[in-house]
Amino acid sequence: MRAIASAAAAVASTALCCCCTGRALAFTGATHALRPRDMATSQILMSHGTDAAAAPPAAASAYEQRKEQLKQVLAREYRSFFDPFESEYYRPNVKFIDPLNSLEGAENYANNVNMLGGRTLIGKVLFKDARINLHSVDEPGPRRLRTRWTLSMCFKLLPWQPTPVFTGVSEYTLDDEGYIVQQNDFWDSINLKGGRYEAQGKLVGLADFAAQLKSDDEAKSATQGELPFELLRRAATYEVRRYPATVVASAAYETRPEGYAQLGAYADGANSAKQKLSPLSPSVMEIQRTGEQGGKTMLWPLAYRMPGGKLVNLGGLGEAPEAASGGVTVAERPACVVAVMKFADPTTEQFVKYYTAQLDAVARADGLVPKAAAADAYTVAQYNAIYSLSKRRNEVWLPLEGHDWQERGF
Repeated sequence: MRAIASAAAAVASTALCCCCTGRALAFTGATHALRPRDMATSQILMSHGTDAAAAPPAAASAYEQRKEQLKQVLAREYRSFFDPFESEYYRPNVKFIDPLNSLEGAENYANNVNMLGGRTLIGKVLFKDARINLHSVDEPGPRRLRTRWTLSMCFKLLPWQPTPVFTGVSEYTLDDEGYIVQQNDFWDSINLKGGRYEAQGKLVGLADFAAQLKSDDEAKSATQGELPFELLRRAATYEVRRYPATVVASAAYETRPEGYAQLGAYADGANSAKQKLSPLSPSVMEIQRTGEQGGKTMLWPLAYRMPGGKLVNLGGLGEAPEAASGGVTVAERPACVVAVMKFADPTTEQFVKYYTAQLDAVARADGLVPKAAAADAYTVAQYNAIYSLSKRRNEVWLPLEGHDWQERGF
């Protein structure tokens, strides 16, 4: 994470001196269920006249205590974007290594994180709105901790002020007393290979970083708003997203214009409230793989639930109105985690099958497990208006059952 600040400063300097076109940077994260904590072995006091069963267990070792403290320290540091950086849990000569750089010393780490967080003079010029979303802290092995995270910030020196995102993991090595002696950062976008993280050359990291700085020329949505999601992984060819619980209007269809017509009429006021609604992008199509008649369903997101349970995007209505005709059904779908592959080709059967097969293969290679129901239907997301001639923005989705971001308490 920390080397991004140094790399961004170099990029910014080059842009100012050479008047180059700029780009933008960022990071992301992912979620893991915490593994059971290591428990200290209980010591039973055996002495004359003492009930062994009632003897209290020995206090946890200093290492175990510090390790558990360290998990909470990391949670605090990520939440506050290392303000403050709790250096007392790091050895003074701690080493930091990521795809762009390597540093030694807690003070150097703190300086770079402060720049990325906009707390230094140059940082205030380059960055704003930096944040890290910590998804998990687990223990992959002895004397090791691993965090999964999402890092993002706005690179404000560029006119379009992009907010790029990266996802990855940090591997912490601890000494016998529970202090951090080394941290290795890996990016999902370049280091994740077949479910394992492998080191890559600095030029690979720099190219990936620079690609995050370019102006966003992505095709625009058919509607004003899009269904929000949490980006859990940005891999080389796919993403993993968590979508909130969503209220959708759905309709069975044979041809796509038929589905748009039914849902469009509902959103335009053919509903029990007789009010116009503002559906969110994308339009989602679930297509049964058997190809049987009636095996296609189109869904339009109407509203989503905030963490506190409030429905958003209904324009003052407490709940989504029922449809005036029997062809449209309104229901709430639970939160879900999906693997996603983007493509600009038409959403024809040929391309949908091809990209779904590609997504399934790469997701499984990285240890993700699609839901059993995914084998029965293709899920396609389309952001453009139905007859749009602009750049296509399409996706295939693969609902996941087993993944690195299981819900859990922290």
